[in-house]
Amino acid sequence: MIINPPYTELYTLKQLEVLRFDEVNKPRLTILEGAVRSGKTLILTDLFLDHITSFKQKGLKFTITGTSIASIKRNILDDMERRCDIFTSLNQKNEFRFAGHTIICFGSDSVDSYKTMKGFTSYGWLGNEVTDHHINSIDQMMKRCSGKDARIFWDTNTDYPEHYIKVNYIDKDGDRLKDGRLNIKSWHFILDDNTFLSDIYKESIKKLTPAGMWYDIGYRDWE
Repeated sequence: MIINPPYTELYTLKQLEVLRFDEVNKPRLTILEGAVRSGKTLILTDLFLDHITSFKQKGLKFTITGTSIASIKRNILDDMERRCDIFTSLNQKNEFRFAGHTIICFGSDSVDSYKTMKGFTSYGWLGNEVTDHHINSIDQMMKRCSGKDARIFWDTNTDYPEHYIKVNYIDKDGDRLKDGRLNIKSWHFILDDNTFLSDIYKESIKKLTPAGMWYDIGYRDWE
């Protein structure tokens, strides 16, 4: 990984579970879904960076998508720069360099966002808050990720039960390819998984969340 041990001082038990599973299985698509502030994006970013550094060949392209470039910077790049000492300032093409590769960032929330994603091969894709992506962007990025050993990493706060991301991807957890490789692995996160948050904060936010679907998503363990 990009960050050195001791892992128990850096990651929660749930994050370590994801990390250890990924090191062995390396699913084509990894999805971390569930509550805000539960630690999804942090561990997913580290998995994405680790995937990039696994390529010995230089000059490849990787992608990060979010609802907008501003949200990518706020949710991904600022933390990546702070924690991992990576220079993430974007050029005019919304790109930055890391480990000899080019990382391209795209906003993905509008019907026409996919038009900027054409014409290149990606070897890895980090999708932030993918339930807010337009379906056209999801489809186009799936097509872009055609490089050998390409992998996809998504995080999301689960939306309504019939959302296309849930029905077509999250609910297909455990799907395998013909060669036996794990195609989709989905992990459900709840607020209590983030043991670095104070108990007072977690108690308060639970009490301020009305009972119903959003409470179930964020604070009940489905497994």
